[in-house]
Amino acid sequence: ELLCPTNGEASRHMPVNDPLLTDREKRLLRRLAEQKSDTDIASEMGGTAAQIAVQRERLLARLGILSQSVLEKAARTLARWPYHQTKIK
Repeated sequence: ELLCPTNGEASRHMPVNDPLLTDREKRLLRRLAEQKSDTDIASEMGGTAAQIAVQRERLLARLGILSQSVLEKAARTLARWPYHQTKIK
């Protein structure tokens, strides 16, 4: 079952046992999975390449990610791109 971390209601987006990631960590994780450079990520998200490098190391260590394939899987499961519904007229 999936629950929203803020209100405990059912949600399709976050399994109960997933580590809670901030929005910035999710954005960083997605960009790392796309194999973007620290410089490119910094220009998209703000900050410097050095800051992104530190954030990358901390996030990957926290999640226990040691390979690109695991990184890509983590991005798919923990940091899905925001879901946008379009209204059909």
